[in-house]
Amino acid sequence: MKQRYLDKAIERCTDRTPIGVLEILAEKMKRLDTAQTKLDDEGLVVRDMKGSVIEHPALKIVKDVEKEILTLFTAYGKRA
Repeated sequence: MKQRYLDKAIERCTDRTPIGVLEILAEKMKRLDTAQTKLDDEGLVVRDMKGSVIEHPALKIVKDVEKEILTLFTAYGKRA
């Protein structure tokens, strides 16, 4: 896992956040960035194997991972 994602997770969480949670959060942040880059490069719709236009599969990944990250931030994130 890239250190920059772990650094971001540490920065956004409290000092009492377990390292395991930070590692999970960092991995989710990395997955979100990867999926978002894919969407930025390829657009929100793609063609399936039959040639039909469908929602890009990375869009579901982005939606799901955003929810998971929000759940972790709710439990472990710093309060403003």
